[in-house]
Amino acid sequence: MQEYKYVKHSDKQRAFILEKAKELFLEQDIKDVSMSQIAQQSNLMRATIYRYFENRDAIAWEIYIDFNKQVNLMRQEKYRDRKLSTYEKIALFLQNMADVFEELPDYYKFFFHFSKEYLNNKLYPDTRFTKELYETTGLTSGSTVAFLMEDFHDGSVREDLDSKEFCVSLVYGTLGAIQIVNNNRDSLPLKYDLSALQVLKGILRGYLEAVKKDGYDHCCRRCNTAFISGAWYLELCRSMWDLKIS
Repeated sequence: MQEYKYVKHSDKQRAFILEKAKELFLEQDIKDVSMSQIAQQSNLMRATIYRYFENRDAIAWEIYIDFNKQVNLMRQEKYRDRKLSTYEKIALFLQNMADVFEELPDYYKFFFHFSKEYLNNKLYPDTRFTKELYETTGLTSGSTVAFLMEDFHDGSVREDLDSKEFCVSLVYGTLGAIQIVNNNRDSLPLKYDLSALQVLKGILRGYLEAVKKDGYDHCCRRCNTAFISGAWYLELCRSMWDLKIS
Protein backbone atom coordinates (compact mmCIF):
# COMPACT_ATOMS: atom_id res chain seq x y z
CA MET A 1 0.00 0.00 0.00
CA GLN A 2 2.83 2.42 0.83
CA GLU A 3 4.46 1.80 -2.55
CA TYR A 4 1.16 2.54 -4.32
CA LYS A 5 0.81 5.86 -2.47
CA TYR A 6 4.40 6.80 -3.33
CA VAL A 7 3.80 6.20 -7.04
CA LYS A 8 0.67 8.33 -6.98
CA HIS A 9 2.53 11.12 -5.18
CA SER A 10 5.34 10.79 -7.71
CA ASP A 11 2.93 11.24 -10.59
CA LYS A 12 1.41 14.32 -8.99
CA GLN A 13 4.81 15.80 -8.25
CA ARG A 14 5.93 15.22 -11.82
CA ALA A 15 2.80 16.86 -13.22
CA PHE A 16 3.24 19.79 -10.82
CA ILE A 17 6.81 20.39 -11.98
CA LEU A 18 5.73 20.26 -15.62
CA GLU A 19 2.99 22.80 -14.99
CA LYS A 20 5.34 25.19 -13.20
CA ALA A 21 7.98 24.83 -15.91
CA LYS A 22 5.34 25.50 -18.56
CA GLU A 23 4.50 28.79 -16.85
CA LEU A 24 8.11 29.88 -17.29
CA PHE A 25 8.39 28.59 -20.87
CA LEU A 26 5.28 30.54 -21.88
CA GLU A 27 6.80 33.80 -20.69
CA GLN A 28 10.38 33.57 -21.96
CA ASP A 29 12.61 31.69 -24.35
CA ILE A 30 13.12 28.13 -23.21
CA LYS A 31 16.91 28.46 -23.53
CA ASP A 32 16.80 31.25 -20.93
CA VAL A 33 15.08 29.08 -18.31
CA SER A 34 17.35 27.20 -15.92
CA MET A 35 16.68 24.20 -13.73
CA SER A 36 17.22 26.52 -10.75
CA GLN A 37 14.40 28.77 -11.97
CA ILE A 38 12.12 25.77 -12.41
CA ALA A 39 12.94 24.65 -8.86
CA GLN A 40 12.22 28.14 -7.54
CA GLN A 41 8.95 28.37 -9.50
CA SER A 42 7.93 24.97 -8.07
CA ASN A 43 9.11 25.85 -4.55
CA LEU A 44 11.21 22.68 -4.58
CA MET A 45 14.87 21.84 -4.23
CA ARG A 46 16.89 21.45 -7.43
CA ALA A 47 17.70 17.90 -6.37
CA THR A 48 13.98 17.14 -6.38
CA ILE A 49 13.60 18.42 -9.94
CA TYR A 50 16.53 16.25 -11.07
CA ARG A 51 14.93 13.24 -9.42
CA TYR A 52 12.17 13.45 -12.03
CA PHE A 53 13.88 15.03 -15.04
CA GLU A 54 17.43 14.77 -16.32
CA ASN A 55 17.52 18.36 -17.66
CA ARG A 56 15.48 21.27 -18.98
CA ASP A 57 15.25 19.73 -22.46
CA ALA A 58 13.52 16.64 -21.07
CA ILE A 59 10.96 18.87 -19.35
CA ALA A 60 10.32 20.93 -22.49
CA TRP A 61 9.92 17.85 -24.69
CA GLU A 62 7.48 16.23 -22.25
CA ILE A 63 5.34 19.37 -22.19
CA TYR A 64 5.40 19.48 -26.00
CA ILE A 65 4.39 15.83 -26.29
CA ASP A 66 1.59 16.27 -23.75
CA PHE A 67 0.27 19.27 -25.68
CA ASN A 68 0.35 17.28 -28.90
CA LYS A 69 -1.57 14.42 -27.32
CA GLN A 70 -4.38 16.89 -26.63
CA VAL A 71 -4.23 18.24 -30.17
CA ASN A 72 -4.25 14.70 -31.56
CA LEU A 73 -7.44 13.86 -29.64
CA MET A 74 -9.15 16.90 -31.15
CA ARG A 75 -7.97 15.89 -34.62
CA GLN A 76 -9.08 12.26 -34.28
CA GLU A 77 -12.63 13.30 -33.43
CA LYS A 78 -12.95 14.88 -36.87
CA TYR A 79 -10.84 12.56 -39.05
CA ARG A 80 -11.67 9.09 -37.75
CA ASP A 81 -13.20 6.63 -40.24
CA ARG A 82 -13.93 9.23 -42.89
CA LYS A 83 -12.98 9.10 -46.55
CA LEU A 84 -12.36 12.70 -47.45
CA SER A 85 -11.76 14.59 -50.65
CA THR A 86 -8.65 16.77 -50.79
CA TYR A 87 -10.80 19.88 -50.37
CA GLU A 88 -12.42 18.38 -47.27
CA LYS A 89 -9.05 17.34 -45.83
CA ILE A 90 -7.79 20.90 -46.25
CA ALA A 91 -10.96 22.26 -44.65
CA LEU A 92 -10.59 19.92 -41.68
CA PHE A 93 -6.91 20.72 -41.29
CA LEU A 94 -7.68 24.45 -41.20
CA GLN A 95 -10.66 23.96 -38.91
CA ASN A 96 -8.57 21.93 -36.49
CA MET A 97 -5.89 24.63 -36.42
CA ALA A 98 -8.57 27.21 -35.58
CA ASP A 99 -10.10 24.95 -32.92
CA VAL A 100 -6.73 24.50 -31.22
CA PHE A 101 -6.21 28.28 -31.31
CA GLU A 102 -9.56 28.75 -29.58
CA GLU A 103 -9.66 25.80 -27.16
CA LEU A 104 -5.97 25.44 -26.24
CA PRO A 105 -4.77 29.06 -26.23
CA ASP A 106 -1.42 28.20 -24.62
CA TYR A 107 -0.54 25.56 -27.22
CA TYR A 108 0.65 27.85 -30.00
CA LYS A 109 2.36 30.22 -27.58
CA PHE A 110 4.36 27.31 -26.24
CA PHE A 111 4.84 25.78 -29.69
CA PHE A 112 6.56 28.88 -31.09
CA HIS A 113 8.89 29.10 -28.08
CA PHE A 114 9.62 25.37 -28.39
CA SER A 115 10.04 25.46 -32.16
CA LYS A 116 12.61 28.25 -32.01
CA GLU A 117 14.76 26.21 -29.65
CA TYR A 118 14.33 22.64 -30.93
CA LEU A 119 12.72 22.49 -34.38
CA ASN A 120 13.49 25.48 -36.58
CA ASN A 121 16.02 25.12 -39.41
CA LYS A 122 16.78 21.51 -38.57
CA LEU A 123 15.25 18.08 -38.96
CA TYR A 124 13.85 16.41 -35.89
CA PRO A 125 16.78 14.77 -34.10
CA ASP A 126 16.48 11.04 -33.65
CA THR A 127 15.98 10.83 -29.90
CA ARG A 128 13.74 9.03 -27.44
CA PHE A 129 11.61 12.20 -27.34
CA THR A 130 10.94 12.23 -31.08
CA LYS A 131 10.27 8.49 -30.98
CA GLU A 132 7.64 9.03 -28.30
CA LEU A 133 6.15 11.91 -30.29
CA TYR A 134 5.82 9.72 -33.40
CA GLU A 135 4.44 6.75 -31.48
CA THR A 136 1.89 8.63 -29.39
CA THR A 137 0.63 11.30 -31.80
CA GLY A 138 2.22 11.08 -35.26
CA LEU A 139 1.94 14.86 -35.35
CA THR A 140 4.71 16.44 -37.40
CA SER A 141 4.71 18.90 -40.27
CA GLY A 142 5.88 16.08 -42.55
CA SER A 143 3.04 13.74 -41.60
CA THR A 144 0.53 16.54 -42.13
CA VAL A 145 1.93 17.34 -45.58
CA ALA A 146 1.82 13.64 -46.50
CA PHE A 147 -1.81 13.39 -45.34
CA LEU A 148 -2.84 16.39 -47.45
CA MET A 149 -0.86 15.26 -50.53
CA GLU A 150 -2.38 11.77 -50.70
CA ASP A 151 -4.56 11.48 -53.84
CA PHE A 152 -4.36 15.28 -54.10
CA HIS A 153 -5.84 15.76 -57.57
CA ASP A 154 -9.17 14.03 -56.97
CA GLY A 155 -11.33 16.61 -58.73
CA SER A 156 -12.04 18.75 -55.67
CA VAL A 157 -9.12 21.21 -55.98
CA ARG A 158 -7.63 23.27 -58.78
CA GLU A 159 -5.73 21.21 -61.34
CA ASP A 160 -2.95 23.81 -61.76
CA LEU A 161 -1.73 23.35 -58.17
CA ASP A 162 1.48 21.45 -57.53
CA SER A 163 0.59 19.07 -54.70
CA LYS A 164 3.87 19.24 -52.75
CA GLU A 165 4.39 22.97 -53.20
CA PHE A 166 0.84 23.76 -52.16
CA CYS A 167 0.67 21.43 -49.14
CA VAL A 168 4.04 22.52 -47.72
CA SER A 169 3.08 26.17 -48.28
CA LEU A 170 -0.31 25.63 -46.66
CA VAL A 171 1.11 24.01 -43.51
CA TYR A 172 3.86 26.58 -43.00
CA GLY A 173 1.72 29.51 -44.15
CA THR A 174 -0.97 28.55 -41.66
CA LEU A 175 1.56 28.35 -38.83
CA GLY A 176 2.94 31.74 -39.86
CA ALA A 177 -0.52 33.30 -39.87
CA ILE A 178 -1.26 31.82 -36.44
CA GLN A 179 2.01 33.19 -35.03
CA ILE A 180 1.28 36.73 -36.25
CA VAL A 181 -2.32 36.67 -35.05
CA ASN A 182 -1.34 35.11 -31.73
CA ASN A 183 1.28 37.82 -31.17
CA ASN A 184 -1.47 40.42 -31.66
CA ARG A 185 -4.20 38.60 -29.75
CA ASP A 186 -4.75 41.49 -27.32
CA SER A 187 -4.33 44.41 -29.73
CA LEU A 188 -6.64 43.24 -32.54
CA PRO A 189 -9.89 43.84 -30.61
CA LEU A 190 -8.69 47.30 -29.58
CA LYS A 191 -7.55 48.36 -33.06
CA TYR A 192 -10.22 46.73 -35.23
CA ASP A 193 -12.99 45.51 -32.92
CA LEU A 194 -12.31 41.99 -34.15
CA SER A 195 -11.24 39.04 -32.05
CA ALA A 196 -8.02 37.21 -32.90
CA LEU A 197 -10.12 34.14 -33.71
CA GLN A 198 -12.21 36.11 -36.22
CA VAL A 199 -9.10 37.37 -37.97
CA LEU A 200 -7.51 33.91 -38.04
CA LYS A 201 -10.64 32.29 -39.46
CA GLY A 202 -10.82 34.98 -42.12
CA ILE A 203 -7.25 34.18 -43.20
CA LEU A 204 -7.84 30.42 -43.19
CA ARG A 205 -11.10 30.76 -45.10
CA GLY A 206 -9.17 32.66 -47.78
CA TYR A 207 -6.73 29.75 -48.06
CA LEU A 208 -9.63 27.34 -48.42
CA GLU A 209 -11.49 29.26 -51.07
CA ALA A 210 -8.29 29.73 -53.10
CA VAL A 211 -7.83 25.99 -53.57
CA LYS A 212 -11.35 24.86 -54.51
CA LYS A 213 -11.92 23.77 -58.08
CA ASP A 214 -14.66 25.68 -59.91
CA GLY A 215 -17.86 23.66 -59.93
CA TYR A 216 -16.92 21.40 -57.01
CA ASP A 217 -19.95 21.17 -54.71
CA HIS A 218 -18.83 19.92 -51.31
CA CYS A 219 -22.32 20.35 -49.85
CA CYS A 220 -23.91 18.10 -52.45
CA ARG A 221 -21.20 15.49 -52.01
CA ARG A 222 -21.61 15.46 -48.26
CA CYS A 223 -25.40 15.18 -48.40
CA ASN A 224 -24.93 11.85 -50.21
CA THR A 225 -22.28 10.55 -47.81
CA ALA A 226 -23.31 8.43 -44.86
CA PHE A 227 -20.28 8.95 -42.65
CA ILE A 228 -20.90 12.61 -41.82
CA SER A 229 -22.46 13.63 -38.52
CA GLY A 230 -24.96 16.46 -38.76
CA ALA A 231 -23.67 18.43 -35.76
CA TRP A 232 -20.05 18.20 -36.91
CA TYR A 233 -20.91 19.28 -40.46
CA LEU A 234 -23.06 22.19 -39.35
CA GLU A 235 -20.24 23.46 -37.15
CA LEU A 236 -17.72 23.11 -39.99
CA CYS A 237 -19.99 25.00 -42.38
CA ARG A 238 -20.75 27.67 -39.82
CA SER A 239 -17.12 28.40 -39.07
CA MET A 240 -15.51 27.93 -42.50
CA TRP A 241 -18.07 28.76 -45.18
CA ASP A 242 -21.09 30.67 -43.90
CA LEU A 243 -18.97 33.47 -42.38
CA LYS A 244 -20.82 33.15 -39.08
CA ILE A 245 -17.78 33.35 -36.90
CA SER A 246 -17.98 34.28 -33.25
